[in-house]
Amino acid sequence: MAIKGLLLDVDGTLLDSELWHHQAWNEVLREHQLQLTEAEYMELIVGQSTAHCAGIVNRHFGTSFDAKWLEGAVDAQVNEWFQSRPLPEMPGVESLLHWSRELGLRTGVVTGSSRLLVQTALERTGWQEWIEVIVADDEVQHGNPHPEGYLAALRHLALKPEEGVSIEDSATGAEAALAAGLACLVLPNRFTDQQTFPEGTQRIGSLKEAKRWISERLGG
Repeated sequence: MAIKGLLLDVDGTLLDSELWHHQAWNEVLREHQLQLTEAEYMELIVGQSTAHCAGIVNRHFGTSFDAKWLEGAVDAQVNEWFQSRPLPEMPGVESLLHWSRELGLRTGVVTGSSRLLVQTALERTGWQEWIEVIVADDEVQHGNPHPEGYLAALRHLALKPEEGVSIEDSATGAEAALAAGLACLVLPNRFTDQQTFPEGTQRIGSLKEAKRWISERLGG
């Protein structure tokens, strides 16, 4: 069946922002004399939904931080940087979104981040004009690797799973996309390159390569 929709992750896919998230966690944890090394962050946090992260951190350090407080504090720090710094856009994002619109592909965002961060990013970049639906982590009961977010986006866009393709950077995001019945392209970055991606995904090296892959499947 022909591809009719494109669903995109944000951190690590549209924005090269995983480093900022790592730094934000350490900014908040520093007040408690705690830090996550890059290796720990990559192993424990990358690809996890926001709602899972506080519990992971508490188990790792043996702490009992209030989950809503901890996640909110990290989000607030990232959002401050999203508003005040030039955003680290991944190469080819605007070209991909413009191309998707020209082809009539339904386009949405499904992310393990909060709506606050996604809206800030889309407004700062101007990408919101190309995005028809956002499904953020704080709007679903089950985050990655559960397919709830992707299934919600498909319903909103009136697409069958086999009509959509996702672009993800993490193994848990890819698992969620595949569980929803979508094709999944994975574009790893330095935080996710060593992850084991599930069978059935297609590894790509750039968003330009994603365009080629999708182009070959538009008319079936």
